[in-house]
Amino acid sequence: MSICTRKFINKLGFPNFGGESVQIAISGGKGWNWKIYSRHKSCSKMGVKRTLADLDVEAPNDHLLLGVSLANEEPVYQFMPHFDYLKCIKRRKCAKVCEEHAIVTLKDGTPFLMPTLCSGCRACEIVCPVPGAIRE
Repeated sequence: MSICTRKFINKLGFPNFGGESVQIAISGGKGWNWKIYSRHKSCSKMGVKRTLADLDVEAPNDHLLLGVSLANEEPVYQFMPHFDYLKCIKRRKCAKVCEEHAIVTLKDGTPFLMPTLCSGCRACEIVCPVPGAIRE
């Protein structure tokens, strides 16, 4: 386990459980968006004390892979750009800034969104020179 990983786990504040060990599994993710699953090693016969923190915004599916039920599940809403074609001045800045290539433009500069590729980063909205031309 790397020093960075140990420092990150220490910041999570896992309790010491009276000196007993804790098992931690980290899977996948990009950069610091790790999927974390911890299990208290000395658990009672009634069940295992588990914590699942699936920080993957695009595919939060660790509960399916591990076969566990979710408690306190909350929906996460992702920004999805909608173009106001009456306000759009067709400068193509939205398509140029999109790292996912989710926005393509027609010959005249009209933007078109491929929603399955969009990550919801809002870069298109930020670079657009016309307020309100890209809205949620």
